[in-house]
Amino acid sequence: MTNRPFLLIDNTKTIDHPKEEMNYDSYKGIKITKRKDNRWQARFSANGERKYIYGATQKDCYENLKQIFEIKQIKIEKTTTFYDYWNYWYSHYKEPFYKKRTLHNYTSVFNNQIKPNFPDKNIKNITPLEINLFISNLKDTRMKEFTCQYLREVFKQAYRDKKIKYDFWEEIRKYHHKRKEGTALSIEQRRTIIKKAENTIYDIFIFYLFTGCRPQEGLLVKVSDFENEMMHVPGTKTAGSDRWIPIFKPIIKIYEKYKNLNTETLFGISDTTLKRRLADFKKICGFNFKTKDLRTTFATMCAEKGIAPRIIAKWLGHTTTNTTNKYYIKVLDNFEKEQIKLLDTNFDTTKKE
Repeated sequence: MTNRPFLLIDNTKTIDHPKEEMNYDSYKGIKITKRKDNRWQARFSANGERKYIYGATQKDCYENLKQIFEIKQIKIEKTTTFYDYWNYWYSHYKEPFYKKRTLHNYTSVFNNQIKPNFPDKNIKNITPLEINLFISNLKDTRMKEFTCQYLREVFKQAYRDKKIKYDFWEEIRKYHHKRKEGTALSIEQRRTIIKKAENTIYDIFIFYLFTGCRPQEGLLVKVSDFENEMMHVPGTKTAGSDRWIPIFKPIIKIYEKYKNLNTETLFGISDTTLKRRLADFKKICGFNFKTKDLRTTFATMCAEKGIAPRIIAKWLGHTTTNTTNKYYIKVLDNFEKEQIKLLDTNFDTTKKE
């Protein structure tokens, strides 16, 4: 038998051989491997998504894994309250895996909706009727959707963790907030934006038009995010929204203009400044639009040129094409356009029989 060091991961005791270094090649079956850039990496799945943990050394990577998977368990007692379990659920299943903006949604719902309106009682005594009544009394439909979604997740996991005996998460009523769809700008409006913004401080809107970035993503892009004809977009929603997209021709000129400004980000402006510039630029263009509309227009331009939906979804940072097709692509296919022409001729009063 090979005499090699090992660690029992049940937190009872550590067995080590004094004259040998501990082997950190895996943790709970998760392999720790060395990358080509000399960093160490561990790969695993959580909540249906593939996750990566990195470290400068194998031991660093091992300790990072331990930090995620060995958060101290809360004691399961008769007096375990809903708030206690929420904090446990958040720190175990959300905080290690999601971006700051998404985590803010969870904490906002808890602090502004749940704590002021839902009692901190023994989690085992909570019923689906209580939860449904609580959600139905919330006024904002968007908050209803978020609160419903998070509570369903919490109680589904509570059952899996054996914190409650009854799996009732499906009995929590679903709510759906109707989101406002972005508007794709017409070809003439696109030309106006390009003409009016070129070589001015408003060229950031050309950037949004030809990258499809979310407003916050565009403000976070750095000079170092441009590499080998590709641009890294620092996603602000999920891990999937962090992506690389091609650098289209209109972006090259903008990059050359801003790359030597010596600012932390490419454009070096705040969200407030962006909103102020948008208000001024709309007056210059002579029509109303939102920064989000430029993202929708980018998707539409891609579709008009026949780019595959899965590629458009990838460039927008969507995990599937469903959201892309439903909210972002506003284009009529050629067949549909031809059918419209057939009907339009019936309304042409100038046409001679």
